[in-house]
Amino acid sequence: MRDTEGRIVLWYFLQTDIDHRKRAEALLAGGKRLLEMVALGLPLRIVLDSLCRLAEDVASGCRCGVWLTDPEDKTLLRVGAPSLMPVGASEDGIPIGSDSEPGEMAASFKAQVIVPDIASETRWSRMWRDQSLADGRRACWATPIVSRAHEALGSFTLYSSTSGSPTPFQRELIAQFTHIIGVAIERAQNDLALKRSEESFRAIVETTPECVKVITREGTLVRVNSAGSNLAGAPGPEALIGKCFYDFVALEHRSQYVGFNQDICSGKTGFLEFDIIR
Repeated sequence: MRDTEGRIVLWYFLQTDIDHRKRAEALLAGGKRLLEMVALGLPLRIVLDSLCRLAEDVASGCRCGVWLTDPEDKTLLRVGAPSLMPVGASEDGIPIGSDSEPGEMAASFKAQVIVPDIASETRWSRMWRDQSLADGRRACWATPIVSRAHEALGSFTLYSSTSGSPTPFQRELIAQFTHIIGVAIERAQNDLALKRSEESFRAIVETTPECVKVITREGTLVRVNSAGSNLAGAPGPEALIGKCFYDFVALEHRSQYVGFNQDICSGKTGFLEFDIIR
């Protein structure tokens, strides 16, 4: 505002805090990178360590850790906590149902556990409280990681260097990262199940006494078991991969076999007897 002579006598300004916007943008960009890592099939531990480091960068004054349930041993295992000092038996596994610390309770009851002041907390052991305080942790917010089938996969725990409950931004971070962890864990579990299934199938195919082969419409061998290589007089399956199987079919049956194979590749079923040239 100016006076009659044009001199400024009063002025106004609008101040906007952009820190929250910058943190939100960093959180969004980081979440996309983590999902890309999951899609690429990177090892779970690498994904979780990257997630923890991102969370600690975005949530100033906080550190975090990820614990996964081991259904066979009935324990909670620490798999991602790059900046946390081990507390109690967290390195060896925490028995599920022992109520030994917030992360274990969150996974056991599939419910979020908020500890605003660790110093005054009495629900868990004195050792956990003393070691947490010695490591600079003043508040603890543990959230269960639950599968699409509503099974407990573990817990994601955020520790604050100051007492209190999580802010709205921290709650948003916890929700987003817990979801990403769940996606990463289920992807890793599915990959492991697929690998075991393929290994089991390979073992069955390899040990069967019958010839088992996979060929293209053009007749190229892409897979064959030991029984098949023995039948063809080859030293092993590797010697046959890439060769044309039609060349091993007796001449009097070859044209019939070519038509038969093309019918099979088109989705039809059938049966054909033919002789092999060794």
